[in-house]
Amino acid sequence: SSKTNAAMVPMPKIGGGDEGQNKEGPWPQCVGWTGEKCKTWIESFAEDLRGNVYILPEDSMMTMDFRTDRVRILVDGNDLVSQTPSRG
Repeated sequence: SSKTNAAMVPMPKIGGGDEGQNKEGPWPQCVGWTGEKCKTWIESFAEDLRGNVYILPEDSMMTMDFRTDRVRILVDGNDLVSQTPSRG
């Protein structure tokens, strides 16, 4: 008989507080925060991203290249995060 081995993959935690500090993202808890708060929070535990976290208006023109060492935080007209930030 053949047996299928299913790999267990940890899912990112969703919600506010410290439990969401996974280094790989995405970071849905940032939605509604100020761009600067989100940037500071991500850089506080994802050391490899320091200096490569950018706050941009949500309607910005952007390059489409995917880089795991970069995060773009998209903010609305009130400087509040409007979409879940992630690497790329």
